[in-house]
Amino acid sequence: MRRFLAFALLLAPLVPAKMPLDEFRTRRANLQKSLDGVVLLAARSEARDEVFRVDQEPNFYYLTGHNEEGAALLLVPESAAQKGWTGPREILYLPPRDLAEEKWNGPRLGPDDPGI
Repeated sequence: MRRFLAFALLLAPLVPAKMPLDEFRTRRANLQKSLDGVVLLAARSEARDEVFRVDQEPNFYYLTGHNEEGAALLLVPESAAQKGWTGPREILYLPPRDLAEEKWNGPRLGPDDPGI
């Protein structure tokens, strides 16, 4: 039993913790309060030598929790609504799914997936 517990404790830092989506929404809202203009954050793209794992750009992951490459986040400041902006205040752009690539790299999230 002790060996199992020691093994579990060694692996614990390797298992990512699930954070509630409200936390990411709160982070984006706090940033939007302090913005003077529009912000566009791009996720990292997979380079040719990074076919096994892509480490997400830290700021992008901090605001979205999205860990796949090729996405972009557009944030519009809260003050834009006072100036007549009627569009969305945040938009997450995702690349279209490529089923041929997913055959080799595994399933990806796409813009048509429910709940994204």
